[in-house]
Amino acid sequence: MAGVGPVLWIAAHEGNLKGVQKLLGGGGVNLEITSGALQSTPLLIAAKSGHLMIVINLIDHGTNVLAVDRDGWSAVHYACFEGHLSTLLVLIHHGANVSIKDRNGVSALMLAARNGHDLITEILLYNGANLHALDNNQETALHYAAGCGHENIVTLLIAHGACLHTTSPHRTPESMATSHGHTHVAAIIREEASSISNAKSRKQQRRVQPIVENLSHGMLTPLRDIIACRPLFKKG
Repeated sequence: MAGVGPVLWIAAHEGNLKGVQKLLGGGGVNLEITSGALQSTPLLIAAKSGHLMIVINLIDHGTNVLAVDRDGWSAVHYACFEGHLSTLLVLIHHGANVSIKDRNGVSALMLAARNGHDLITEILLYNGANLHALDNNQETALHYAAGCGHENIVTLLIAHGACLHTTSPHRTPESMATSHGHTHVAAIIREEASSISNAKSRKQQRRVQPIVENLSHGMLTPLRDIIACRPLFKKG
């Protein structure tokens, strides 16, 4: 079926579910055909646009969920950047790599943090995304969230153990928040760093139970009720 590949890409791009299903049902179609400026596959373009049922149909017919475009973006990158939660859940359920980086070292977690997608950030962390990953500028997801002023995500990342002192060549997460005018976020990071420093100092001076044993139970269970109701949150 020569020429079917590009037609499939166009159908996926346009969100034409019936067209995609017809092409897939005919057999002999190249699921990994690439097109567009970034040479993306039908799955990538569908994930970017949030065409959930097309994503599901492509996966059901064996498309590669680990495929990347010319810039190294995967379907997970696109889903997280655009905020398509349902698409992300399907990709995770089918074995997508939540820690994959693009050619600039940018991970899906960094994109979700930068764009303020709170729940997607939590889902990525729950499914093992690397919280401490560095991009090519030596910046972490916390840098991205702090620089964009996303207070909730900054708090979430810190609760999961993000390093507050990780530095790019010249910037910490706190300084990034400050330089972009997000003084309230900078204050959160500064206060948390001070709290950690004081706790370590007290621990060195006195023999006490590990501080984690004294934390309230509720602080350690973000989104427990939500996660319990969504089995797709966990890799299957």
